[in-house]
Amino acid sequence: MPGNMFGDYIRQRRQDAWLTRTELAKKASLSVSLIEKIELGTRQPTLHTLQILFDHLDVAPMYRRHILELSLPGLLGPPMPSTPRQPEADDLAVLASLATPASFYTLPTFTIVAANAAHRALFPGLTAGTTFPEWLLLNPLAREMIVDWRLQARRWLCRPIPVGRAT
Repeated sequence: MPGNMFGDYIRQRRQDAWLTRTELAKKASLSVSLIEKIELGTRQPTLHTLQILFDHLDVAPMYRRHILELSLPGLLGPPMPSTPRQPEADDLAVLASLATPASFYTLPTFTIVAANAAHRALFPGLTAGTTFPEWLLLNPLAREMIVDWRLQARRWLCRPIPVGRAT
């Protein structure tokens, strides 16, 4: 597979969890050889194997389909539409009427589609077309606006924090 995005992703998740191939194989009841072949891109995993790997590598369920569509196109059938549904005028009116920060966004990328004034004030620079993770990691104001920015940034990077290790 060109670029081996999926194998690279699985390897990185395994390493971030401080697991060797042998440890992951034992934990997931898979062979070390299978994990090695998946990481090297010489074998495409079955959906059952993917579920097992995702479960043992703590991949959030909401990201699983997106990861598979990006790295193993066609595995789950035709891709989901890439154009998000735009909010109706009534939805935008309700959004604007809210005093608390609110927005419409798409999953799994958390791309902002529309935001009210309170949201724009709380998250400066997080405008339509921007993803929340992109804003969190690249906008210097995010460090000032988000309580415990370091922990939140780590969570958005989908990197598990190993027990007993400093963050």
